[in-house]
Amino acid sequence: LDFRELVLQDTGIDILKHKNVKELEDELKEKHIALDVPKGVGHGKLIDELYKTYSRKKITGPAFLLHHPTVLSPLAKQSEKDPRVVERFQLLLCGFEVMNGFSELNDPVEQKNRFLDQVEARKTGDTEAHEMDQDYIDALEFGMPPAAGLGMGIERMMALLCNQSSVRDVVLFPLFRPKNNASEDAS
Repeated sequence: LDFRELVLQDTGIDILKHKNVKELEDELKEKHIALDVPKGVGHGKLIDELYKTYSRKKITGPAFLLHHPTVLSPLAKQSEKDPRVVERFQLLLCGFEVMNGFSELNDPVEQKNRFLDQVEARKTGDTEAHEMDQDYIDALEFGMPPAAGLGMGIERMMALLCNQSSVRDVVLFPLFRPKNNASEDAS
């Protein structure tokens, strides 16, 4: 499945024609589409929520989702055919992501520019945006051969097999939240 075509089919919005968050927000308002996102989130977060809210749930069988927008994948290499998308895939089973893989971006200049875009998105309220990683940029400047990788979440497979809607429900050793008042721990 093609990411852009899927969202376009389900919402009527061409996510690749918008160059910034303002343009996308304007079209969302025009089409009376409301997303449950905090005010001031970045362009990528809006696209991701649009996909998750209107498209992902409709995927019934096994599918590979391809051609993710570049703004969603700051560490992935851009497609040579269309620089608006990256060389990335997700394996979906019944609308549930079980595997993610992509070609690594190994251009230090492009990677720095993407990190800068992420820093701006973070400033406007996107808490999931990457922070600048200058050490990584420095390492890329020494040279990195073409590389790719994939990750398969065991918890995601367990959630699917146990018919759970959230990965949190099947994590064997979940993280505990710290107490609100650290002074209570000391006494």
